[in-house]
Amino acid sequence: MPFGHSNLQLPNENSYWVRPGRFMAGEYPGHQRSLKAKQRLREYLESGVTFFLDLTEPGELRSYSRFLWEVCADMGVFAEHCRMPIRNGGVPSNREYMQQILDVVDNAIEDGHVVYAHCWGGIGRTGLVVGCYLVRHGLTGEQALAELARLWRGVQKSDTWPTTPETEEQENWIRTWVEPPRPKK
Repeated sequence: MPFGHSNLQLPNENSYWVRPGRFMAGEYPGHQRSLKAKQRLREYLESGVTFFLDLTEPGELRSYSRFLWEVCADMGVFAEHCRMPIRNGGVPSNREYMQQILDVVDNAIEDGHVVYAHCWGGIGRTGLVVGCYLVRHGLTGEQALAELARLWRGVQKSDTWPTTPETEEQENWIRTWVEPPRPKK
């Protein structure tokens, strides 16, 4: 499965392709001002995004889902929004929850969606999910951190925030990520 940079269109300079044409990651796609939020969402939709995976907590930022539906209607396109919150600066309370997040990404891709995963700044929680995704798809934890660093160098805000994820705890989660056993049916 190819990871990495792509010549495919990005909505802005603070997003990156994890899996070109299928999985993109970055910062919060909304905005505090309604018109700016709609403009930004249009740019994501024009980049092909059809599934927004929101890692922010309810009430943390202004919800953009209503604007998303309005822009989709204006453009005649369909997109989904799914919130799976992780505490800012933190990690999930258990590994099963991360497994659920990764399942959402893989299932959306399998269903033909182009996924955009984001938190607020696109650094901590987003980097954590992307790193665990890379491990799930064949890299070691150290390789995933190296690939994440390479991808991050292409993002404009890497000039002021040079690493992703944000915390040592998040890095250690990626470094030691192992899928928990699935419950027997």
